[in-house]
Amino acid sequence: AEFRPVIRKKSKVSKEVNKDLINKLTAYTGFLQKVIGEGVVIPDSKQDKYLKYISFNFDTLKELDPNKSFEYMYYKGETHFKVQQFDKAILIYLRSLSKNISQNKKK
Repeated sequence: AEFRPVIRKKSKVSKEVNKDLINKLTAYTGFLQKVIGEGVVIPDSKQDKYLKYISFNFDTLKELDPNKSFEYMYYKGETHFKVQQFDKAILIYLRSLSKNISQNKKK
């Protein structure tokens, strides 16, 4: 089962609270990304669990900050690249580029 972020569209949060959520989740996810990329703290047996969690965080950030969706997809791909999951990384990079190109055509 894959994690999916659930952002309640009905509940409005202030711009300040949203910005705080983005900043804290970005910092924490960046920390996890660095830890898993160095392979020092997290044992290999737990790597997939952490990758799913990091991926979930980037998906949540895309919902919270849709203007930076392209960046979050890139970082998601970068995470897989760091742990030498090149097949997954390239698919995420390509999906990110494809979405970015289609969004730019709409502008």
